Amino acid sequence: MTLEQANEAALKAASAGDMDALEYALRARAEAIRNLVPLEPEGLRRAIAAGESIHRELRAFKNRAANLRSALATSLESHIDFLG
Repeated sequence: MTLEQANEAALKAASAGDMDALEYALRARAEAIRNLVPLEPEGLRRAIAAGESIHRELRAFKNRAANLRSALATSLESHIDFLG
């Protein structure tokens, strides 16, 4: 898998919250970066920018998961209170 393909796969997996696909894509991305030796400056800039995009997607996923967890806890508490 090329670096560009791995970056795209990692972004899609992070956006979808698919942790298995994300792990696979990040491993492929690491391998692609290792294969870019010697890494030209522009390639390095693209790799860093893509990594930052993946990081932002993961942060957004983490926030969505936390919000879902909070909403679920609130819903369960309301349901338990209703049952007495």
